[in-house]
Amino acid sequence: MQKIIKALINFSKFTDSKLEQVCKAILQAMNGNANFKVPIPTLQAIQEAVDLYSTALIEAASRDRNKIALKNQYRSQLTELMRQLGNYVNTICMGDITMLTSSGYPLGKIPAPVHILAPKNLSILQGLNAGSIICKISSVKGAGGYLYEICADAVIKNGNWISVPSSRTSFEFTDLEQGQKYWFRVAAVGGNNQVVYSNEVYQYVMQRNMEAAA
Repeated sequence: MQKIIKALINFSKFTDSKLEQVCKAILQAMNGNANFKVPIPTLQAIQEAVDLYSTALIEAASRDRNKIALKNQYRSQLTELMRQLGNYVNTICMGDITMLTSSGYPLGKIPAPVHILAPKNLSILQGLNAGSIICKISSVKGAGGYLYEICADAVIKNGNWISVPSSRTSFEFTDLEQGQKYWFRVAAVGGNNQVVYSNEVYQYVMQRNMEAAA
């Protein structure tokens, strides 16, 4: 499943001046923004908190302990309001990049698309039981699962493949006709409807008579 992009709502790592700058930018971006008709909290409440913080930030430059404490108090109040507003933004946007960008909020990292490769090292082995064949492949990075496919040699030209999904890198086909030739292939399945096939490999199912089985 593709990761949903969200507005970042943790402002604790911002310096005092950077916090002021970011909050003002968000206010400007959201003021009159049709995507956010009823902001929670209101933009007026955010504006008042920014004004109090900005004034306290200037006064705290004097290094007076009381004024620094007041600045820290207003910072805490402002960041909490911005967190609440960010939650509202994320709820409204539901991962829509255009809407999120218009909010002015910093966004989480957009993951790069993962392009999966075809399965490699496909090996076909005789199973322990009569009429069984085991397919094995190397793990494919980024694959969410695999499709193990089989087709009898007699109908390979018609493309009548039987497909079995699996999350593992090996799969055992059973109840196959002994002595017959079958074709095998494996597909890696990834995001954005990616399905990438390995080469096709054939194998005869070992003929096992009753004497050999005994």
